Amino acid sequence: MKITLLFPTKNQSDKLLKNIREQVIPYFDAASIAYDGLIAASGSTQAEYRKLEEGLKSLPMNFSLLPYDPVPGKGHNLRSGLLAAEGDYVLFMDSDLSTSLDTFERMKPYLGKADMVIASRYAKDSLIPIKQPFIRRFVSASSRFIIKALFRFKGLTDTQCGFKLIRGEVGREMAKRQIVEGFAFDCEYLYMCKLNDLKVVEVPCTWRNDEDSTLSAFKASVVFFKDLLRIKAHRRHYFFDKGKNDADR
Repeated sequence: MKITLLFPTKNQSDKLLKNIREQVIPYFDAASIAYDGLIAASGSTQAEYRKLEEGLKSLPMNFSLLPYDPVPGKGHNLRSGLLAAEGDYVLFMDSDLSTSLDTFERMKPYLGKADMVIASRYAKDSLIPIKQPFIRRFVSASSRFIIKALFRFKGLTDTQCGFKLIRGEVGREMAKRQIVEGFAFDCEYLYMCKLNDLKVVEVPCTWRNDEDSTLSAFKASVVFFKDLLRIKAHRRHYFFDKGKNDADR
């Protein structure tokens, strides 16, 4: 069993390289599991991308950087990474490691048993020592309400936590069908899981807000909600088996 650690990132080179050296490598070296690392940084500035190229030279040989592409969007980087990943499973996480790495210990029992394992900030036993500002919490609550109304995901409390484990072959199939370049890709992938009767498991986590984040909650939410509607309208394209596309799901 091999895990590919995927880091979709944009203009956070210093933080990502520091976290990989000081946290990711020590943790997974001690985890008794084969792994490699893949950084997808398309949409970053040329200066930030060059930092990653230089930083990669000091990382172990099992870490690599995908070629630069000017197309922005976290969803774009995730798709590129999933298509390039060689692991039996792909674990993607944010540059700031807001979700504690030990969440992986809760995911490990589902290796070989689940198609996707997702961390949830709102599951029982989850901890949030550093919370988001009020406006972000409000936008998050609104998003969860709309997602629940549109997609009716059963048993899932948090679609947007940036720490997910995906079976490699399943991830490649979903990446080929992905249409969203931005932050709504989580819902797109979970919707594909639902439509194709794939097994999704949710686990609790410890999550800390990144106080350095510069993302505009309002601007991001407008694009996010538009993408949710695009995902819903694109339903027929998401079936792996075209014979199932008339099912009521």
